[in-house]
Amino acid sequence: MNPLAVLGFVAYILISLTVIGMLFDDCPHTCIFELARCLMFVSYVQHSELALQGGSLISLLQPFFILSCFFWILKAFKFIQVKVKSE
Repeated sequence: MNPLAVLGFVAYILISLTVIGMLFDDCPHTCIFELARCLMFVSYVQHSELALQGGSLISLLQPFFILSCFFWILKAFKFIQVKVKSE
């Protein structure tokens, strides 16, 4: 594997673990970070050959991540509305 690809995978895993920790800590900004993580995965799959090599697993994961993006967008809007109402 390309060293840059390995570095990207390691960074993605670290970001994923950080977001999971933020979810457990109930951090208010988690929805934004999780949305960014899901969008990173979808954009990477769209711009790489991973979809061609991974076959059916990647084609099943990609719609899941897109649906997850929509969920986190709604959650982010709810977070923004609560923040605006409280101010």
